[in-house]
Amino acid sequence: MAHFVSTTTSLTSKAISKESEKAFKFKAKTKLLTGAITAITGAVSILTPGATITAAGIYPAGTKVVSVDVTKKEAVLDHNAEKEGEEELEIKVPVFKPYIFTSQPVQTDFAEYITGLVLADKGGTLEIQHSFEYPASHESDTKAAEGITWVTSATAITVAENVSQGFQIYSFAPYFRLVYTNGENAQGAFKLYARAQEKGRL
Repeated sequence: MAHFVSTTTSLTSKAISKESEKAFKFKAKTKLLTGAITAITGAVSILTPGATITAAGIYPAGTKVVSVDVTKKEAVLDHNAEKEGEEELEIKVPVFKPYIFTSQPVQTDFAEYITGLVLADKGGTLEIQHSFEYPASHESDTKAAEGITWVTSATAITVAENVSQGFQIYSFAPYFRLVYTNGENAQGAFKLYARAQEKGRL
């Protein structure tokens, strides 16, 4: 049984294969061929002020986002409408499944702390989980992990881009593991190390 965690393999989030795009529909009020501002309501949190929408599904292409009010769920677009009055727009955006790295369980023995270092060129979240139940079986690693309850430490570690961070938390159980959740952007660099550490020893 290893007493440490070590990985330098970059994490890549991928679009969900069965739902690589999600459609958002908006209700709009338009003026005919004026390049006038169009007020819309809908899931406006996907819109970025100043951006030009080029994704398939919105009509017409090249629509510019003038402003976004997430609180009111309203946004203003600038585009030439083919008709005046009510119009329904649809924007399709990729849906990503964040990549999650879960380490093999590590035995703490008599160690009082779990310490480590983490560095990534894209932001993410690191959780440290503890268990008294592992291993469920000694037959294989797969069976050892079946049905195990893992309890996450109260405070997750927010990992900022390109900022090396050290961590130290109290060891609550005979086993721990690390769970790192990457965002939508693929990493170019990732380093994560941890070990069980006895008090007074380096």
